[in-house]
Amino acid sequence: MHFGENSTRAVRHRDEDAKTRSSYYGSDQGELGLAVVWRSLRVLQDCRDSTYAMCNTSHGARMTRRVAYQGEPGAYSDLAIRQHFGEDIIGVPHRSFPDALQAVVAGDCDLAMIPVENAIAGPVHVALEAMREAGDQLVHVDEHRLVIVLCVLGVPGAMLATVQRVRSHPVAHAQCRIFAARHPWLTVEVHADTAGAAREVSECGDPTVAAIASELAAERYGLEILVRGVQDVPHNWTRFLVLARG
Repeated sequence: MHFGENSTRAVRHRDEDAKTRSSYYGSDQGELGLAVVWRSLRVLQDCRDSTYAMCNTSHGARMTRRVAYQGEPGAYSDLAIRQHFGEDIIGVPHRSFPDALQAVVAGDCDLAMIPVENAIAGPVHVALEAMREAGDQLVHVDEHRLVIVLCVLGVPGAMLATVQRVRSHPVAHAQCRIFAARHPWLTVEVHADTAGAAREVSECGDPTVAAIASELAAERYGLEILVRGVQDVPHNWTRFLVLARG
C-alpha cells in the first residue's frame, strides 16, 4: 500500500476513534491522547515508497522478511505481524521497544511492527517515546489495525473461581478494569509482556495463577481460555505502525 492511500485511510478513522476514546475518557483526555499520537505520526510521514520496496526482490516476489516486535512469541504484536504479512515472514521478538527499533536501524531486521494507540488505554507512550528517540533513522511505511480480544488464560483444569492472581502487561490490565472490578478477589500482577505472562503461567503449572493474553498465546503455551473477551468495550483495537530504516 502506498503511503498516500495509507494516510487517507488513517485520517478517515480519526473521527470514529475520537468518539470511541471520548466516550471512555471524556472529550478532553480523548482528544489529548489523539493529539499526542498524531503529532508523532506527522513526524514519520516523510517516507518513500522505495523504502518499503527494498523488502521485495527485483522481480516483485517477496523475500522472507524479518519483522521486529516488542514482546515474546504469542504477543499481540506477533499476531499483528501474522495478519498483516501472512506466513511469509519471520517475527523477531525483542525485550523492549528501543531494542526492536534498533534492530531495524542496524539492518538486523527489515521492518518493525510497533503499537502506538489503543481504543481503551490510549497512546502507547513508551513506544512513542522510543520512536521519538529513533528520530529520522526510521520511516513510517504502513500501518495495521488489530482487533484486540483479551482472554484470561489458565493451565488445563483451572477454573476462574479458583484463580487468585492474574498477571499481564499494564496496558492490557488498563483495558480490563471492569472485569477486575467485578472479580475483586483477583490480585493483579504486572508483567512486561502479555505473552511472557502466559508463558510463565504455563511453566509454573499453578491453577491459581492466570494470565491475560491472546488466543495465540493460549495456543502456543498450551493454556486453556477461562474467559474470552474481558476487555472493557467490545470494539477494542490497537493501531500499529510498520517502520523501516530511513
